[in-house]
Amino acid sequence: MFGKLPGVARRIDALPLPIQVDDPSEAVRSSEIMEQLEIGFDVREVRGYGGNLLSVLYPAVDFDRAQGAIDAVIEEEKRLLASGLSPFYAVIVATPKRRLRKMLASWRYFAEPKLKRIAREIAGRMSSPVPGPGA
Repeated sequence: MFGKLPGVARRIDALPLPIQVDDPSEAVRSSEIMEQLEIGFDVREVRGYGGNLLSVLYPAVDFDRAQGAIDAVIEEEKRLLASGLSPFYAVIVATPKRRLRKMLASWRYFAEPKLKRIAREIAGRMSSPVPGPGA
């Protein structure tokens, strides 16, 4: 979409990555947020509000010089979201789990990462070639 905009409307030559790869606080695992949130919280409402294209393009484009481009970007973002793409941004209303469900959630937060690591190590060892005799 950026490449289709007139050159005079582009503030930069190429779009940068939407994340800063050298920043360890970046959301490189953001696709796991809902899964993790649902362990310890009852999600009441999720309202996605896009940002997939607009948040990336807006700083890089002078929309005053790109006649009608903002409408095209908005429509493309709507199309992407309607096709099932998860929005970059959302407001989530959730309440913490209580009593036994809270204890189970705490156990899952603690134990699941360790169990996944162990499973990865076992799978890695099973897929590694076994050295033959004399190796």
